[in-house]
Amino acid sequence: MPRRYLETRFQVAAREDAAFLQNPHSWQITQAIINAGATGITSGEIAEELDISYRTVAETARRLAQMRWITSEPPKRRLGRPSRGEKRKFTKPANLHVWAMLRSFDPVVREDFAERCFEVFDKYGNDLRPYIGILERIVSDMKSTGQYYPTEPIHECGWSHEAFEFVRGILYAFLDWVEHQPDFRLLMKNHDFAEEKAFEEGQT
Repeated sequence: MPRRYLETRFQVAAREDAAFLQNPHSWQITQAIINAGATGITSGEIAEELDISYRTVAETARRLAQMRWITSEPPKRRLGRPSRGEKRKFTKPANLHVWAMLRSFDPVVREDFAERCFEVFDKYGNDLRPYIGILERIVSDMKSTGQYYPTEPIHECGWSHEAFEFVRGILYAFLDWVEHQPDFRLLMKNHDFAEEKAFEEGQT
């Protein structure tokens, strides 16, 4: 099973989606798909694992796909006439994946704010680009030990979902690290964004 680096957090904006997820079966099925990660899981496998009817699982998966929480990938077909056993495999329900698209479950930045940030980033681009080199060194360091380094192959979409999550996880961890540095605290106080008591144990 692929490694997991981020805790999945879903955003529920519509009241009807929240009501749908309050159904115990809906949440159990959703959690089973989350646990399957990039490997995926079929409706039949979920039904057997949770002892829930196949119809209920399929309907729930269809709704989750409409909400863009998951995608459905059909099994890969081979050239030539399949054997009887292969036919059964080919007609197996499609694999259900957690990703509707990469970055689906990242915190969403308002578009106007993001555009302004990018303008500022571009302004200081020459100063910021060396940090990409530092990220390369961090990834290489983690590769040297093998611990946590992703091994999932690239999918047809052109991405290794595990590797993408790995790098994003590093960036999120870096943000947490920055927030604990004295210079960050000084920045927050200099701009009247926080007081010293905000950084006391248990306040951040």
